[in-house]
Amino acid sequence: MILLLAMAGAVRCAMPVLCPTDAQVLSALRIRDSAVADSLTAQAVAGDGFATYAAQPVERVTDVFCGNAFADDPIKIACKFTAYYRSGRAYTVAHLVQRGELWTIADALVAMRPSATRARPAPSPHAVPAPSRR
Repeated sequence: MILLLAMAGAVRCAMPVLCPTDAQVLSALRIRDSAVADSLTAQAVAGDGFATYAAQPVERVTDVFCGNAFADDPIKIACKFTAYYRSGRAYTVAHLVQRGELWTIADALVAMRPSATRARPAPSPHAVPAPSRR
């Protein structure tokens, strides 16, 4: 019984043949992040304004689990994964589309959790120190 549960936990895709590798998901994330940066730049230029966008490259992905492929051409599959950025973790559910060897993200829902090791703001020079407990 325990062996069956361990084997079930090791399966990362309903159809392993159609499952993207971690490297392919990482590549798809980098393509999407680049497209977002390009879109923000284009919007700033078109609106006679400016935009600041701190692009952070995705460092790695873990916990990749995918469901069944949709009956589409090109192949489309729903996956859940965790992407790690310097500023925190992005818990993501996405539809990935395969075109040849390249996987791209068609759409995604992302919940970002900031890193616990972020720099904290410096204390105000006008802050009143807490009273001592003597």
